[in-house]
Amino acid sequence: MKNKIVLLIIIIVVLFFGYLIYKENTNENLKENNAIEITEFIVPEKIYLLVGEEIEVNVNIKEKNNKKVDISYISTDDKIMIVHNNKIKGIKDGKVELKIKLENGETKKTNIIVTSLITKPTINNEKEYITCNQYTKEESDLLEELLDNKIKEGGYQTRAGALNAARFLLLEFKSGIKYFNENGRLENHTKIKHIDGEGRYYHLGLYLTEDKYTEIEASTKDGPKIWGCELLNIHYNKKMENGLNCSGFITWALYNAGYDIKDVGAGDFNYIHNELLDIEPKETINKELLDSNKIKVGDLIGFDGHIAMIIGLDSNNIYIGESYETGLRVRTYTKEELLQSEFKIIILMDEYYKNEGKITNMW
Repeated sequence: MKNKIVLLIIIIVVLFFGYLIYKENTNENLKENNAIEITEFIVPEKIYLLVGEEIEVNVNIKEKNNKKVDISYISTDDKIMIVHNNKIKGIKDGKVELKIKLENGETKKTNIIVTSLITKPTINNEKEYITCNQYTKEESDLLEELLDNKIKEGGYQTRAGALNAARFLLLEFKSGIKYFNENGRLENHTKIKHIDGEGRYYHLGLYLTEDKYTEIEASTKDGPKIWGCELLNIHYNKKMENGLNCSGFITWALYNAGYDIKDVGAGDFNYIHNELLDIEPKETINKELLDSNKIKVGDLIGFDGHIAMIIGLDSNNIYIGESYETGLRVRTYTKEELLQSEFKIIILMDEYYKNEGKITNMW
């Protein structure tokens, strides 16, 4: 009887320890099966965020078994940017790091630039004009970063890149830029002086600080002057704030997107070749054209002596960005209104751009 009891105890102990070993192996297998195995974890190098703007962060994560991966975000300075419901929100101008942490502990960082120098894209033909020396060198550098980022978002040397450059000045840049009838050009005009940066700015970036004068090739006696500073306009023989004329705006947008069209105008002169109105195919505005699917944002539109860009299309309207009369502005037309307007031709730019990029009909 005693031996039976001992044997029973031994069996119970063996079974108990066998169960413990089985349970431990089972738990290890469950842990292994439930383990997160990240094969790709990509975060933006830099994000530009407006003061008051709230956005989701575009994080690219791939898990080996397609499991959902929890992400948490941590701001290194809540005075500049906060995290709310897994979104980031800009509080005030400044630079901050965002820590992006996965549930398995992997962490990466991205730089956030919070700014109030630009606005969300919006039509505002009443914004205050830029004043002389309004922007510091630091602000100018950041604005040029923002411009360059917008162009790259659309695609350098694409239709979308040129469109985004034009939209940046028209819709996002907080200051208006006045119209200035050019004192001259760098290219392609036999009757006007060889002048750089007066009513035109055929260079990369923005003409906001005097350090840009090192780029200027030739000036009148009163120049050079950045945007917003008074300059003698030889066409009117009076001082006016330097800005952009119509072709100056369009060639600037094209050049900044990677299209070196040269510093040309928008006339239709036989003795001047390679002007904007010489680009083909050029079609007369009529109902058939407007009802077709030929017209795209980024196409040029104009009449003899004036050029603009179609910057938006929706089911009801055509949005035209231009520098005209008082300065940079956006005009909105229905098809019927455009037929009755002063605009006469549309230049279809497919062959010129070659590549579409990340194009959007509206902003």
